[in-house]
Amino acid sequence: MTNCVHKTLAAVRAIEDVHVRRSASFKLLCASVLFSIKKARDKAEIGTLKLLIRTRWFDATDRRDKVFALVGLTSDINQSFVDYSKSYEDLMRDLNLMLLEGRIKPTWGNVLDVLSLITREEDDEIAEPSWVVDVFKPQNFEGSYTPVMGGYPSKEPHIQRKPELRFPEEYGPECLRIRGTVFDTIAHTAPFPTFLREGGSQPVGTYDLQNISAYRDWLLRVDAILETQRTDTTDADSMYRPTGESHNDAFWRTLCCNRTSTYGLKTPTDGSSYHAFLTNLIILEASPEFVRIKRWILGVATASSPTMAYYFRGRNWFLRYALPFAVPLFAICFNVAWSKAWESWQDHLHIKQRDFQTCHMAWMWGRQFAITEQGLIGLVPVAARVGDSVGFFAGCRVPYALRRRGEGYVLIGDSYLHGVMDGEGEKFETEMLKIM
Repeated sequence: MTNCVHKTLAAVRAIEDVHVRRSASFKLLCASVLFSIKKARDKAEIGTLKLLIRTRWFDATDRRDKVFALVGLTSDINQSFVDYSKSYEDLMRDLNLMLLEGRIKPTWGNVLDVLSLITREEDDEIAEPSWVVDVFKPQNFEGSYTPVMGGYPSKEPHIQRKPELRFPEEYGPECLRIRGTVFDTIAHTAPFPTFLREGGSQPVGTYDLQNISAYRDWLLRVDAILETQRTDTTDADSMYRPTGESHNDAFWRTLCCNRTSTYGLKTPTDGSSYHAFLTNLIILEASPEFVRIKRWILGVATASSPTMAYYFRGRNWFLRYALPFAVPLFAICFNVAWSKAWESWQDHLHIKQRDFQTCHMAWMWGRQFAITEQGLIGLVPVAARVGDSVGFFAGCRVPYALRRRGEGYVLIGDSYLHGVMDGEGEKFETEMLKIM
């Protein structure tokens, strides 16, 4: 099944119609997910939260069946949970309470990791309670959202699994109190070019020149913002304080959340895949110029044929008659050699940049690049704005974007901040945060 899905997906990517291609891709994803569920069930390695994550892009005529259909596949919830007298909103709230209170065993190391599944659109009005995770993907949300906890699960020795979580009655059923800290503020945001969101299932080589130029302009714009953050504005590779590496290394590691596509919890050893990704974009953008150069060479070679034949007309009868045939033959050989070399070079770059490209495309869905007031760079939800806060909850490795509302905060979504993803949240002084 795995080979079937991968090979069929490769064929699907060649479909020109965007809507047909996207629909076919999601259907293949469904087949792959169903097969993975079967394998996990056979090994008794499946829980409710993992099931919800694997099937969150599925759909149902009655949205409540999105959850009820899974009850028979897991031992975390009994049959009494299936109650069609409840509204979908009440069902989601009850399910989240079960997850947060620990009545459903967390798939990873912390019950609060479920909050990493929250996804919001760019212009979403955040309704209360903001901590309720809707297992349906948003109706207008494109792409496959990857929770940061998937690459940074809370587990020892990084984090003690003792979150301080309360549902105080005086605040009503819509609020909860979580021990945590708000330690920074978003100072700059740079949304990714739209074409990346729309073409994430396609190889970079299929983007047109306008799209590639948009991404190049985005890189230049972000580099200009980063220039103001460097400790030495005369040195492009000045130190990124949280990790002690260059700003360039911190930047490309941020774009892929410092993870590899082959081993999800491993960090990349070097930036060769990222540099191959950039080189591939440059070559694709310059490809029309290369085509013009090739045509110019072929034109000169073809045009020189009658000239050389005329030159040898009375000197060498063999060259006089052979050259008109030899020059076009040379042109054909040159064209074939050029095309083979060009394809070989592109194939080499495509293979080398695949690791970075896969991670980058996976992590950037639903997120935007950001810089905080303390100089941290990272990825925050597309719904986050300049002035929003970022903070940690007790027991979590993943920071969250929060927005002040009255005496408390509303939860926007998970974030990646380079240099503070390995338990640094435990170093901050904490307080009980009111999440509305």
